[in-house]
Amino acid sequence: MSANTRTEGEAPAVGGFLYAETEGAGIAFRSNAHATTYSCAPALGLGVNGLHFSGKPQAHVRGIDIVNGGNAPTE
Repeated sequence: MSANTRTEGEAPAVGGFLYAETEGAGIAFRSNAHATTYSCAPALGLGVNGLHFSGKPQAHVRGIDIVNGGNAPTE
């Protein structure tokens, strides 16, 4: 999977959106990053970059933004 999105206006840019939902006993995996090497070459399961090139100190940049919610405790 490869996703690339660019915007130069006011609209949000979403490169990839993953959604998983379950109402049964099975697990819902929204994303499962897996990398394997058999040759001693580097393997990266997940790379996250938050880059700030606006030159404006008030801009908020997050490499990872984790939100838990619902009507029961989350981890």
